[in-house]
Amino acid sequence: MFTNGVTILEGASFERGCPVGTPAASGDDDDLRTAAAEVFTRWSKAISRAARREGRSPRSADDLGTVLVSLYEGALLVARTEKSTRPMRSAAAAAGRLVAG
Repeated sequence: MFTNGVTILEGASFERGCPVGTPAASGDDDDLRTAAAEVFTRWSKAISRAARREGRSPRSADDLGTVLVSLYEGALLVARTEKSTRPMRSAAAAAGRLVAG
């Protein structure tokens, strides 16, 4: 997830971000915002299901899903702003620690 973000940033000279979050955050289109929210929810739920299969409690798994999606989106925004992959690499390391428990 984070490695893919670094690849996207570097390949686009930090001009492109998340194809979901970037357009949704940059306009007043409620339909686009709703669609993006649904995508973020699907991502979060997929992470949550995987975490539950690994033995996390439902609450912990749901929190992990929300936090990882938020961490990714935030790191992508900061990386684009700074024109640096450092935020994505730092977020990837932190995500690994969160997943490990």
